[in-house]
Amino acid sequence: MQAKAYLQHPILGQRLRECTQIILNVDGRSAEEIFGYPDNLKFRSCLTLFMTATTDNKVFKDALLKYFDGKPDTVTFDILAHH
Repeated sequence: MQAKAYLQHPILGQRLRECTQIILNVDGRSAEEIFGYPDNLKFRSCLTLFMTATTDNKVFKDALLKYFDGKPDTVTFDILAHH
């Protein structure tokens, strides 16, 4: 899976986690207020993808919990199930 390779990359994986943590540190704003529409939906899909790609996924789970009530993107799950 390309997502696993991305996370294992020494620069890209670390940057993704750092950027996700930065977003987690934002208080008082929704994902839509931070990213706008439809990028808030892309953020949810991204979190879902990378959460499923690794067991070291706390930052992705935490972001899903904070911004999307812990609910992953079902469309992303469906796509992953067919690959």
